[in-house]
Amino acid sequence: MMRKLLLALFFVGTTTTIFAQDELNLTLSGGVPMGTKVKDVSNMAFEADINYLFSVSDHVKLGPSVSFLYFNAKEKAESLMFFPMGGTIKFTSSNDDFYVGTDVGAVFPITDESGKGGVYLKPYIGYNVSDAFKVALSYSAVEVKGDHDSGYIGLNLTYNFL
Repeated sequence: MMRKLLLALFFVGTTTTIFAQDELNLTLSGGVPMGTKVKDVSNMAFEADINYLFSVSDHVKLGPSVSFLYFNAKEKAESLMFFPMGGTIKFTSSNDDFYVGTDVGAVFPITDESGKGGVYLKPYIGYNVSDAFKVALSYSAVEVKGDHDSGYIGLNLTYNFL
């Protein structure tokens, strides 16, 4: 009985240590649209992003990311919506207060006006307010096959669940 208890405590302790360095983040963003097509049809952009980051070293994390990107429509225009999927890499400062990173991947249009699919890039720089909350500035860029690119400069608010 004692052996099983010690084994259970060892398992809980090691898995807690393993996951203590990982991050499960939910980010909500909003900003001003930029780009050849989007600035003519939208005046505000919103994005929701979730990612899971694995520690590669003390100051480097990477992992998968999925987002929903929405450009609201101006009068007599159709909203643009995208579904970016890819990966995230994040570098933290030596004291873990500041970080820089980028999301990169493929983007899939949701609406007909959004084009055909293409490439997604979102570089950012941020500050860890606490273990759970982060704030960052970013530029989200969507390069769509065809006739336009879309993007926005935004403010990101992030909650880390782990």
